[in-house]
Amino acid sequence: MDADSDPFEPILTERLRLRCLTPEDAAGLAATLTPEVVERLASWPPVVTSEIAAARIAENRRRMRDDGDLMSFGVERRSDGLIVGGVGARVKAETPDRAEIGYHLGSAHHGLGYGFEATAALVRAVWSLTQVSLIEACAQPDNHASFAIMRKLGMEPAGEVAVFSSGRDRWEVCRNYALRRSAT
Repeated sequence: MDADSDPFEPILTERLRLRCLTPEDAAGLAATLTPEVVERLASWPPVVTSEIAAARIAENRRRMRDDGDLMSFGVERRSDGLIVGGVGARVKAETPDRAEIGYHLGSAHHGLGYGFEATAALVRAVWSLTQVSLIEACAQPDNHASFAIMRKLGMEPAGEVAVFSSGRDRWEVCRNYALRRSAT
């Protein structure tokens, strides 16, 4: 695969297109990453500029192409091409039988069902494109909307975990949920 080609084909749902972002998408991605959204995301800094988003997009494309440990998609509304959020999955070298998923939507797009629609498509892609036996996700204890998505996906509570938030330079307690391949 050359450096310019997309590492994954787009994934279509009824209303959304999950696709690999390009540097030209940086402003659209940054617009979804407002302070109230990034306070729920461990790896993003409190303020996300287009430059920060462009650097993350470039790094994610490199990792998808070269390392193979990441799937990262922008969530685009099919009706008008607007980027409404992002989803991704990561398989760590130390736990190759597990994938950790993450997702976010811009605040203006909360409550419309996009989170579940995009995340369900991501879960199907993880099962299809990897050999992992477990998909995990975690969220801060008061992130009820995220837990609702996890439960709707069929995920079950799997305890609490300490997560290092590089964006806030601190450890945070999160609730972990898990879905086994045999459960789907």
